[in-house]
Amino acid sequence: MIALPQAPGRRPAARVDPGISDSAATRLEQNARIITGLVALAHRRAAGGRYLSALEWCRVAAAFAMTNATGRLRDDRLERVIDLVAANALPPSPSWRPSTEGRRVLHVLTEAATVGGLTRLAARWIRYDAQSISSVVVTRQSAVPEHLADAGRASGGTVDALGGLDAVSRAVRLRELAARADMVVCHLQPDDPIAATAFGAGYAGAPVAVYNHADHLFWIAPTSASLVVDFRRAGRELTHRGRGYLAEDTFLLPLLVPAPSPGRAREQTRTALGIGEDQILLVTVARAIKFQDTRIRPRFADLAATALEADPRIVVCAVGPHPEDAPWPELSARFPGRLRVTGPVADPQAFLDAGDVYLDPFPFSSLTSLLEASAAALPVLTLDAHGGLRRALGIADFVASPFDRPVSLDELDTRIAELAAYPHIRGVAGARARAHVESLAAETDWADLLEQLYQRMRTVPGRTLTVAPAPDPDDALRDYGAALLAVEQQIPLLWTVSGALAELDRRDRAEWRVRVTAARIVQKASGPSSRVARLLLGGGARRDA
Repeated sequence: MIALPQAPGRRPAARVDPGISDSAATRLEQNARIITGLVALAHRRAAGGRYLSALEWCRVAAAFAMTNATGRLRDDRLERVIDLVAANALPPSPSWRPSTEGRRVLHVLTEAATVGGLTRLAARWIRYDAQSISSVVVTRQSAVPEHLADAGRASGGTVDALGGLDAVSRAVRLRELAARADMVVCHLQPDDPIAATAFGAGYAGAPVAVYNHADHLFWIAPTSASLVVDFRRAGRELTHRGRGYLAEDTFLLPLLVPAPSPGRAREQTRTALGIGEDQILLVTVARAIKFQDTRIRPRFADLAATALEADPRIVVCAVGPHPEDAPWPELSARFPGRLRVTGPVADPQAFLDAGDVYLDPFPFSSLTSLLEASAAALPVLTLDAHGGLRRALGIADFVASPFDRPVSLDELDTRIAELAAYPHIRGVAGARARAHVESLAAETDWADLLEQLYQRMRTVPGRTLTVAPAPDPDDALRDYGAALLAVEQQIPLLWTVSGALAELDRRDRAEWRVRVTAARIVQKASGPSSRVARLLLGGGARRDA
């Protein structure tokens, strides 16, 4: 039986709350008004039969909400616009007829990267789903990375990339591909309207599950999907509290992290990094943005400095960012010769094998990397300084020992110094980490749980996620939204609209190029402000064209 992670009993001692200050509450309300304007604009385009522009404005709304919190994690007004497009621009799908020649599973990704936990997870899912013929389709790219494509083809499936088509054609083609499947599993970016359109109004094909990898953010779900697949309890709480989905709409499937393959090259990697025999290599793995400063304290730079000050033998190796990315120049100047920053790496396993301790980023954790480090029997450390719904920003639930999830920099300093000083304590902590990750999802247990998911999907055809409405923000959701404002790098509306111009129809492209140009002039003169948003949406929000 799989033991799913339980929330630790002790509460964070460190306070990292920005709180719902007047400024945060005002920002949430301003962002909500912008979303309302974008949804209204998308609806007018859909009602006027301008479906390409309608879908792109839906994408702009979701992309803006993803990094500019409103207190909502779901917007059923946006879902209704997408369904309006689906009902009028796409042919209805044929009714689902299960195959009699083996189970066919279609994995749908928005984007697939050479580097990134989500793509590795999808490829791993396919490889360990030995009972299925697994096909892959990517909706926003014109090519599929080789390791993901190889996994699909090795199972007997097909590989498709839809990036060369317009938005409506991509949705039509995705619905056609789903007609060949028995099950559909979506691994989507939060702002992807293509899957939401393909599996929206008029879809009656194979059951669709949405894998909730971005469980901490606003996202669009297809209204004709049957299940949300959560991978942790903190994410499932947001699925219920923040998105309004019912308990029967969800399934809990832990992440699969296989044991590392034999033949590891620890010494070769340490030699290549210039790590001496008496030095302690502390490894951290994530995309560059997860290490950068936020308005939540402590910063990751504070964690790294704490580690480097704990023992002069410690060297920090950051796998993922470039040396010039923040905060690495600052840390390199402060601790010369004691940092190794690799840049993006397709497979970080060699660095984990070479390491002595793993340190999780903060305030945004890197779950796949922490689990891979645990599987490699490294002691894993994560700062457990989030409370309430904000626990979804961290991953303390996945660390077994309270000693390895300190709640303050002082506790972190004490634990790192202890791990650096005593090899036998590192050995015990690493063995505990590996045993814990195996208890979460041993390979055979994960396969059994996957079969349960597929069985559940077979029993819910015709049931859709739209049974429950999206909840209005309450105090807990507004507090969580304030935390997202402090953590996320807010992408200005002007940038998002500028990036959308090429996907709009000809009429919108002409009008909005003028608007964007005017908004850039205003922004250059006065800086980002609500005036820029009013200039972009004010006239457009009232126009019926």
